[in-house]
Amino acid sequence: GEQRAEALYLLGMAYQVLQDPMLWELDTVYYESCIVEAPHTSLAKKCYHRYSDRIYFGDTGSGGTFIPEPELKKLVELRKLANP
Repeated sequence: GEQRAEALYLLGMAYQVLQDPMLWELDTVYYESCIVEAPHTSLAKKCYHRYSDRIYFGDTGSGGTFIPEPELKKLVELRKLANP
């Protein structure tokens, strides 16, 4: 339950700081799992904010922000799950 979701949140934060840029972005997987594990909680909301910040940061460049449609749909669904 919520303890598992908190562990996923902490794993996401740790991986975000320590990640190797050449490896898969595991922090987003941890944050997404956190939201699914404890939907409609304040922890899910924190995980969603970390997830969305990571997506926007990764898809923003000198030409502006471009987020692919599937990723936008996922953001909307995760936001619905995260909000209490």
